[in-house]
Amino acid sequence: MRKECGFSQLLVDDLKAYRLQITRAHLATDFDVAFDLALYELCVDLFERFGYRSHPLDLRAIETPLRSSSNDLSGTLTDRLLEAQGNALDLDWLKLPPAESFAPLAALPSEAKQRLFARCIALCLKPQLAIEDGADPVIEAAGRRLAIPFADYWRPTAANYWGRVKKAHGLAIGGEILGDRWARDHAGDKKPELAAALETAFDPTKSTACLGLDRAAREAAAVWLPPGIAYADAAANNTSADPQCDEAASFVADPGGAEPAEIDPQTAELPAFLTEDEPAGIALNGASAP
Repeated sequence: MRKECGFSQLLVDDLKAYRLQITRAHLATDFDVAFDLALYELCVDLFERFGYRSHPLDLRAIETPLRSSSNDLSGTLTDRLLEAQGNALDLDWLKLPPAESFAPLAALPSEAKQRLFARCIALCLKPQLAIEDGADPVIEAAGRRLAIPFADYWRPTAANYWGRVKKAHGLAIGGEILGDRWARDHAGDKKPELAAALETAFDPTKSTACLGLDRAAREAAAVWLPPGIAYADAAANNTSADPQCDEAASFVADPGGAEPAEIDPQTAELPAFLTEDEPAGIALNGASAP
């Protein structure tokens, strides 16, 4: 579905990195979801695979690299949250020799063990966007349980989104969320000017400076997210044709952190919104979350 949406692979990878960073911070605080994900993976490995195992237990944990092409993940609100979570972990037992470390780990209170377990699972989570053809439905199902308010942690900026998609997409989303008048006023903008205007309008800390926008438009813009970021309804994620791609692009997150609301996809013609890939190798600086 990525090709139907017109996303370049570089943009997909960066959106996946933003989504993974935010999801990781939330998964690391939710033992139930983390445990269920680990249990699912263990059961698949142990009960669905047949073969000789020479060791009584063989379980590897590999940390998923967290990076974006523009190196804009450091210093974000989520980055600071992850750092604070890491500082709260009980890891003094790791300083002991291997023969002496298990006993103090086993003696940790349940809450400390749960923090460690959830953090470990969060570090192993794989990145994906819901709009990808091969998106793992288990990750999507677990993500929906986390009820993440993505718009509180990431907003589309000229550097991380608007400057990297086709101008027609920006105008379509601007018209859909901000109104036809806004779209007409900016129809003649060059792409950098349009990207800057969209960044301002979709940032709740800046949108009050936009003339002609009513409160409803500002609130809708403040929670709008690109397709595939939010953990939306499974039926909406299981799409491949252009009309469904348009619908996915219209999801907005609920300010209260509930399931994302849906805007009428008929108000914007998105099939042509992203037929132009961004130039390969481009390096753009993302903005920290508000």
